[in-house]
Amino acid sequence: MPTIGIVVILGGLILYLLIPMFEENLIQSKKENLQELNNLAISLVSDYNHRVILGELTLTEAQQRALNRLQELRYGPVNSDYFWVQTLQPMMLMHPYRPDLVGKDVSDEQDFNGTKIFIEFNKLIQQNGDGFLEYKWQLRENPNQFGRKLSYVKLYEPWGWVIGNGLYLDDLDKTLGMVRRGTYGVIVILLVFIGIWSSFTIWRTQQAEKKRQVALFALASSEAQLSTLFDSAVQFIALLDTQGKVLKVNQTALSFINRNAQDVIGCYFWETDWFNVDPIIMSKIKNCVERCAEGEFVQIEFVNYGYKDRQIYMDGSFKPIFSSKQKVNAILVEGRDITQRIIAEQEIQKQLSQLNALHQIDLAINSGSSLVEIIKVIFDQIENLYKFDGLSIWRFDRASLQLINLLDRGFKKSWKEAKLEIGEGLAGQVALDKKILYCSDREWLSQPDMEFIKTEGFADFAGFPLISHGEVEGVLEVFQNTEINMEAKDWQFLDVIAGQAAIALDNAALVTNLQRSNILLSQSYDLTLEGWAKALELRDKETEDHSRRLINMTVQLCQKMGMEKDEILHVRRGAILHDIGKMGIPDEILLKSGPLTPEEWKIMKAHPVYAFNLLSPIPFLREALDIPYCHHEWWNGLGYPRGIQGEQIPLAARIFSVIDVWDALSHDRPYRKAWDDEKVKNHILNLSGKQFDPQVVEQFMDLLGDINNKSR
Repeated sequence: MPTIGIVVILGGLILYLLIPMFEENLIQSKKENLQELNNLAISLVSDYNHRVILGELTLTEAQQRALNRLQELRYGPVNSDYFWVQTLQPMMLMHPYRPDLVGKDVSDEQDFNGTKIFIEFNKLIQQNGDGFLEYKWQLRENPNQFGRKLSYVKLYEPWGWVIGNGLYLDDLDKTLGMVRRGTYGVIVILLVFIGIWSSFTIWRTQQAEKKRQVALFALASSEAQLSTLFDSAVQFIALLDTQGKVLKVNQTALSFINRNAQDVIGCYFWETDWFNVDPIIMSKIKNCVERCAEGEFVQIEFVNYGYKDRQIYMDGSFKPIFSSKQKVNAILVEGRDITQRIIAEQEIQKQLSQLNALHQIDLAINSGSSLVEIIKVIFDQIENLYKFDGLSIWRFDRASLQLINLLDRGFKKSWKEAKLEIGEGLAGQVALDKKILYCSDREWLSQPDMEFIKTEGFADFAGFPLISHGEVEGVLEVFQNTEINMEAKDWQFLDVIAGQAAIALDNAALVTNLQRSNILLSQSYDLTLEGWAKALELRDKETEDHSRRLINMTVQLCQKMGMEKDEILHVRRGAILHDIGKMGIPDEILLKSGPLTPEEWKIMKAHPVYAFNLLSPIPFLREALDIPYCHHEWWNGLGYPRGIQGEQIPLAARIFSVIDVWDALSHDRPYRKAWDDEKVKNHILNLSGKQFDPQVVEQFMDLLGDINNKSR
C-alpha cells in the first residue's frame, strides 16, 4: 500500500505540478525565441536606415525595401510563421496573410474574443517599448477557424514602426494533452505491476529469511577471524565513517601515540593525537578523508610525529568502501612507517648531489676557463649544497709570501684588493697551520677579525687550507649568519672541494695536476659507487664479494666480445650499481624470508625504475644506466620493468644478466648450497634464446673454458 500511495502521489505531482512547470518553461522558451527573431528583424531595418544616413538610399526607398524583406521572412515548424509592421496610429504597413489590412487604420480590428489587438500592441509599446500578448487569431491554413496565438511586438523608434511576430500555441496544447494521457496510462500500468511484484516479493522474503539465518552464523565466525587479523597487522589500520570519525583502529596505530581505543573512537581522524601536532598535516589528512568520502582512492606521503615527538615518514592510503548501491559506506586507512627508506633515499640523493658538484667543478677545471670562472663554479656548487651567506678564496703568492684575495661573495665590503701575511687574520692563520679553522676556537681571533665578523653580520665561519702536493696554494673561507651545523662527513666533503680549488690554483703544473686529479676523481667516483654497492650487499645480506665477482666477470666478457675501453668503463660502473634501486625497497619486502605476495613482487620489480630515477639526473652516470635499468629484461620479452626484447635490450645488460645468474647459482646462499659447474652451465644453456641472448651465452661459455684452461 505505501508503494501504491507513492505512485498516486507521484502521478499527481506530474499532472498538477511538473506538467504546468513544463508548460511554463516551454512558453518562456518560445517567448525568448520570438524576441531573438524580432531583434533580427529590427537589425535588418536598422541596416536600411544606416544606408539612408550614408546617402545610399532615400527614406522611402529604404522603408519599402525593408518592408519587402520582412514580408519574405518565415520561420516556425513548417516555415509559415511571419512578421507584420504597423505604425503607432495604428496603421498597417505590411501583413503577409492579410493584404486587406495593408494601408488601413486597424484600430477597430478585433480578435475572436473582441479584443482590439492592434490597440493593445501599441499600449505595450507605449508602456515598455515592447511586450507579449496572447489572443485568438484566424489560422493560417483556414482563415475561418481561430486558434491561440502568442505575439511579440517591439518599436523601431527611428521610423516609428511597430514590428510584430508570433506563433500559434495549438501544437503546445496537443503535446501537453498527450503527456497527460500518457501519465494516466503509466500510473495504471505501475499499479498493476506493483500488485504482481508485491506478491512475488512476499514469497522471496520468506525464502531469503531462511538463507539469512544461515549467513548470520557464518558472518559471526568470519568477523571473529577478521578482528584477529585486524589487530595483529603490523601496519597502521583505521576504519572511519564518511564524516571522518574513527570507528575502529588496530593496536599498531594505538601504540604509535600511546593511547587506548576509547581515546580516539568517535573523534575526527585529523583531530586525533596522530596529527594534531602539525596544523598543516591536519589539513592534508582532512582533505584526503573528504576526497575519499567522494569515492576517490587517495595516497599520501608526509612527515609526522609519533609518541614522544618521534619524527617519522609515513606512507598512507585512503580507500573508499562501497555499499551494494555503489555509495561510500566507510573509509579504510592504511599507513606504513617509511622512515628508513626516506632517510636512505635522502642520503643517496645528498651523495649524488655531492658527486655531481665535484663533477661540475671538475668540468670547469678541465674546460680551460679562467681561474675566476672556475672559482665562481666552486662557489655555486657550495651554495647549492650548504646555503652559506658568505664565501671567499685567497691565493698564496710565493713571490711576495702573501695571501691575495681572488674572489668573495656575500660580503658588504669587497676584499679583492686585500692582502694578508701568513699568520695574519683568519685566512693567514689557516694557511700557517695547514688545517681547518673553525669559529669555535674564538681565542685565535684578533680584534680586527672580530670587528670584521661583526661588521659583516656573520655569526660563524670556517677556513679550509687549499693544499696541492703538500704545498699551501690558498685558503677557502665560508661564513654564515647563524651557527654552522653540519656533520663530520660534510666537513670532509668541503675539504675535498677545497682540494679541487687548490688544483685550480696550482698554475705552475696545471696540466699535470689536472690529469692526476681526473684519475683520482674517477677512482673516487668508482670507490664511492663501490661503497654504495657494498652497503647494499650488507643491507640485502648478499654473499661476500658478490659485486666484485660480477664486475670482474662482466668486464672480461665485454673485452672478449670486443667492447671499446671507454664503453667498458661505463659497463663497470653499471655493474657496480646493478642493484642500487633496491635502496628504495622496504626492508620488510627486501629481507622477507618467505615467498613474496603478488603485491610485494610488484614493489620488488620496481627497483630498476628506482635505479633509473636515482641515477639519470647525474650526467656522468647516464651511460652506466643500461645494467641497473635493464638487467632483468629477457631476450623473449618476458622480463621487467619494460618488457623489451631481443636487441632492444642494451648489450651491457644482456651480458650482465648472464653473469648475474651464473654467480648467484655458483656460490652458497643462506637458503641453499651452490650448484656444481655443470649444472649451472646446463641451466644457462637451457635459458639461451629465452632469458639470455644466445650469442652472449656462447661467448660466456668460451670465456669459462678459457678460465678453466688457465687455472690448470
